[in-house]
Amino acid sequence: MKKRVCVIGGLLICSFSMADEPSFGPIIDGYGPTYPIPGRDVPLVDDFSYKAVFDAAEYRDENALNTGLISVARFLNMHGRNGVPATRTPA
Repeated sequence: MKKRVCVIGGLLICSFSMADEPSFGPIIDGYGPTYPIPGRDVPLVDDFSYKAVFDAAEYRDENALNTGLISVARFLNMHGRNGVPATRTPA
């Protein structure tokens, strides 16, 4: 019975996490995939300048995309999709 509950729970989690396709942009198109969050409960503050620090100096595979830079693109795109203009995010 315990295994059955774990399998059903795992399938439900997978189905929820893969329900939506990622979208790209509006600030950096083609990189930094974001997913919609319906009914988010943390509002973004108006007239606030967002600042963040990312470590993108090291990456494992020199033939692959730098995951640190992908995180930067995701940060910018998430805020852009929620109405924060690019002028209020670090670029």
